[in-house]
Amino acid sequence: MHSVIRDVLNRLRWDESLRGEARVCYVSREHGVERLVDVNFSEVTDISKSYFRVGEGVDAKYIPYHRVTWIAAGSKVLWRSRRWGERIGRGGVS
Repeated sequence: MHSVIRDVLNRLRWDESLRGEARVCYVSREHGVERLVDVNFSEVTDISKSYFRVGEGVDAKYIPYHRVTWIAAGSKVLWRSRRWGERIGRGGVS
């Protein structure tokens, strides 16, 4: 399956003009609680077919693409989830 999110992340990986201020926001679920996590793209250590990885070793987190809420470079939003946007707007995610 083709992933637009993966395409955007790979664009950030190879386009130095976008990479510096790029951020990725995703929904993390820990102990049954969903919360938004915003990370600098420089923390992304791998871009796979169905997920991206933040960090290395035992502290690494594997984030499936369906949990990504938005990707931005500076003030420019490169991609935004319609699915999560609706839930966040209704207070479904903190």
